[in-house]
Amino acid sequence: MVDPGTNGIRRVVVREDGISIEAVDVPKPAPAEALVHMTAAGVCGSDVHAARGRHPFVPLPYLPGHEIVGVVREVGAEVHSIRPGQRVVVEPTLPCWTCKMCTTGRENLCENLQFFGCGYPQGGMAELFSISADRLHPVPDELDERSAALIEPLSTPIHAARLAGGVKGKTVAILGAGTIGLLMLAVVRHQKAARVVITDVLADKRDRALRLGADVAIDASVADLSGEVRAALGQSADVVFDCVAVQPTVTAAIAMADKGGTVVVVGVPAAGVTVPLPVIQDHQIRIQGTATYLPVDFEDSISMLVTGSVNPDEIVTAQLPLVDASAAFELASSGHHVKVLLTNSTPPADAGPGQRSRGDQSERGRVGVDRAVAVLRRRSQARGYGSDSGGRVRAADAHAGGCRPELQAPLDRPVLVQTEQHAGGERVARTCRAAHLGMRYPHRTLAPRSAARRGSDASGSEMHDGKCRDTDGH
Repeated sequence: MVDPGTNGIRRVVVREDGISIEAVDVPKPAPAEALVHMTAAGVCGSDVHAARGRHPFVPLPYLPGHEIVGVVREVGAEVHSIRPGQRVVVEPTLPCWTCKMCTTGRENLCENLQFFGCGYPQGGMAELFSISADRLHPVPDELDERSAALIEPLSTPIHAARLAGGVKGKTVAILGAGTIGLLMLAVVRHQKAARVVITDVLADKRDRALRLGADVAIDASVADLSGEVRAALGQSADVVFDCVAVQPTVTAAIAMADKGGTVVVVGVPAAGVTVPLPVIQDHQIRIQGTATYLPVDFEDSISMLVTGSVNPDEIVTAQLPLVDASAAFELASSGHHVKVLLTNSTPPADAGPGQRSRGDQSERGRVGVDRAVAVLRRRSQARGYGSDSGGRVRAADAHAGGCRPELQAPLDRPVLVQTEQHAGGERVARTCRAAHLGMRYPHRTLAPRSAARRGSDASGSEMHDGKCRDTDGH
């Protein structure tokens, strides 16, 4: 394990040869900045794209982490909007505030835009980071860390719906049932869309979308996807949100919106596509890009989460400690999870910026069998999933000696379970079995795939080594 010493921190770095943890000095906040202790960091679809060398605007190496929740540790002399000890969420756009876009209320399109955690000198997947205080929003006490970690990603579909002109009373199609697709579903349901159809190639994602309120979920690999969607809607789509953004989905989206509809490109395209321009012109089809969000979208996102319009249990499906970032990226790209979080326990208030208490160093490895079994049983019973033939979780499968199940996921999904032992300060990590799951998930490093191994199927979902993987993102 990387040891940052008494005056350093650990942070995640993504390079061409994989994902690792490095030790660096504690960042020093400028007069208008705050020093923030990260408590939760989401792995975004765009993070996975970038790690594979497929993000058009994030070159490798880079420091990831833009879906960030944390606690303010200290503030610069010019900061009066927030205070130490306050829980905050990061709005990662870093505008110049002087260009045409910034001075007309469109700072998300800043002509000199920098983006925290995406090609910026710092990212939020770090024990501590510094950032301009005006990019921090207070987190209401009603939201726990899992819910707060959804504020930033939920803001993206809120902004997309705003650019579409709202969806109340409209027919809506959503292409892709990954994180952004499911959050897009939550937004259009919240805004009272008349009918919503969602598509995905994976059956479990379609099932989850139906649980979350989709009227119909269609296999995206069917021969006539646009025809199936139009039939399920009973008419053409007023609005199509393409959360995949590859050639097949763009082509299908235009056909679904024909005539007079709007296609909103939400997913991050890995490359350019072609469009039937004569049809778009003659049939008055609107193609709308959408880029990140504005402060009003963050406000609406917080409101939706506080009122319970989003179920975090269905969205956050795995949590791992910061030091297991490589495994978290692997889970996020597996197709079996929606949102994967990295966590970092909060240090005591009197600990210095570079200090960690013994509890922070070793607490993660002290979860005993009794607690592990109790968590497994409780979640299994609450969600209706079984364990062994008698409905019991076996203590033997929880591995005595510090097994910690990362079980924000339903128990029929792959779950990474890590154990940690501390002997003389040395950390030993291994995978163990999650209750009734008869498989192991090794601690692997996610490395970029070569161009020869990439491809896409007719549905527009990326294919890697024969496994379909979600491509939505922001």
